[in-house]
Amino acid sequence: MTFQTGSHIQPEYKFHINLDEYDRRATLSADELKVVRRWKEENLVITKRQAPRLHKPLTDILYRSNLDRANSHRALKYLLLTVAHQEKPYWGWSEDLWVEIINNSPVLKKTGMVPQLIAVAYLLCGFRSVYKIQRNVATAVVARLVFGAEIVDTECERLFSALTRVGFVCQTVRPLVPSVFAAVALQGENPKLESFDRKILEHTRECYTGNHIAKRIGILSNGLAAMGLTSKVIHFRAYQPRHGTETDNINPEWMTWCRRWLETTTLREGSRRAVYNTLTRIGIWLGREHPEVTGPEQWTVSVCADYLAAVDRLRIGDWGGSTFDYRLIPTVGQPLQAPTKVAYYQVMRRFLSDIQSWEWAQLRCNPRYHLSTPKNIAKYLGVNPRTIDDASWLKLTWASFNIEPDDLSPDCFYPFALLQAIAVVWTHAGLRSNEIARLRVGCTREQSEDVVDQSGNVVPAGQVCWLDVPEGKTSVAYTKPVGHAVHKYITAWMKKRASPRKHLDRRTGEHVHFLFQLRNRPIAKEVLNQTVIPLLCKKAGIPIEDSKGRITSHRGRASAVSMLASVPQGKKWSPFFGQGDKLSSGLNAGEFSDSTCGEF
Repeated sequence: MTFQTGSHIQPEYKFHINLDEYDRRATLSADELKVVRRWKEENLVITKRQAPRLHKPLTDILYRSNLDRANSHRALKYLLLTVAHQEKPYWGWSEDLWVEIINNSPVLKKTGMVPQLIAVAYLLCGFRSVYKIQRNVATAVVARLVFGAEIVDTECERLFSALTRVGFVCQTVRPLVPSVFAAVALQGENPKLESFDRKILEHTRECYTGNHIAKRIGILSNGLAAMGLTSKVIHFRAYQPRHGTETDNINPEWMTWCRRWLETTTLREGSRRAVYNTLTRIGIWLGREHPEVTGPEQWTVSVCADYLAAVDRLRIGDWGGSTFDYRLIPTVGQPLQAPTKVAYYQVMRRFLSDIQSWEWAQLRCNPRYHLSTPKNIAKYLGVNPRTIDDASWLKLTWASFNIEPDDLSPDCFYPFALLQAIAVVWTHAGLRSNEIARLRVGCTREQSEDVVDQSGNVVPAGQVCWLDVPEGKTSVAYTKPVGHAVHKYITAWMKKRASPRKHLDRRTGEHVHFLFQLRNRPIAKEVLNQTVIPLLCKKAGIPIEDSKGRITSHRGRASAVSMLASVPQGKKWSPFFGQGDKLSSGLNAGEFSDSTCGEF
């Protein structure tokens, strides 16, 4: 039997124990029965001469190495005494009996011999349900007893080296990896990394559901991909998809239409999911107010009018079902804001218009006319950048240059150079969080020549750099000038960036080298709101909220773009987008000296 992983073929692992060498009768002989009864009744010292058939296999496993000799001696005595109480050799113990003996024995509560017992059960009795043991199992110790300390340590070091190359350098990763590696090796009966394929990883994850091991199986796949043992990283879904599970008062025929649209539309995945979720909420409303409407062809002008009115009066949580839990939302019960109402109208217009254009049904209404946004709602729409307060924004800009490694929280696994590069790009480039997360390697270029603007002003070479921005929400890819600091800190991150592996850009369909990637995958755009901005606020000494609410990445983009747009015509370009002469407004003197701000 062989294990095959990609182009690697790994022979079946041979254990150091040869079961054919032992007498594995499942019953005790008359002489053995007399001996074990004396152990139970007289509590005599147990020696190998008294029952060699039972004693030798245990010593071959427990005393193979010098691993915890004290607990090995206790485990040997405990197993032989258990044989006496059961009056049956361990060869004949069932899996359930092993689990009961290990889980329920009060003797094991304060001892460290559980790994020794599991190793004996594994090698001698074919016990593989390590995940059923409820006690705190040191799976790494079990693996060292089963496979040998040398091979386990060697394979773990190979895995550590690979994980380090792709950015898993957090101090909490190294202690966790051996236990996860051991769990997979024990389930697959092979400690060689070449034998770890998707099948065994998924099987181990299913066995350890709810355990910390199941949550960290994906870490191993990153190491395997870095070593070239798998073609790509295996990402496990942390939750079951809810598409198709919404049954709360929703007509099944309506759900059929929604799923058919979901499988046909060419919208991007995020937009597709958002529209689908809204359609299911609309299905809840139809079930309550218009149960006769089960498909698009039944949307009459009258139903459209009722829908417009219902959305206008809708409150957060009104159209909730079992898959939409609003209990933790603080705004539940409040009226919808105008942009949200517009989104509800747009969803139905798109849904019905698509069905009409695809000739799936003959409609009895005109979606673009009868579901158009009412004027009393549309009048509240408009540009609302919600810029960050000027004083706070300038402090955040200062903080992006002056954060230090000591400012990071102990549990932060992001490299300092990565966070600082993201912070400087956010404060200087005016990009969306998604665009920042999708920047590519080599996206900055230094200005090599003097630039003369339309007003005749000269920007000397080296003062700015060119930033290549990938295709975004509203534009194709383009290049823009930004402060030279962006190039400086991106270059600093590139010196420490690991993993040359390409990843899929879901927006463009290309496989590219993302600039900001860690642990063999691109960073999530949420890193700005969840990590970078709180870090900058703490460094700047300002709260996470200002006069207009919580400081977010999109509000930072609005501030950067607004400052750029406010530069008077003919004025020299400033790396702070027109606010270079106001840099210290509202701040203590000396906070923004040349030495603290860094280069621009």
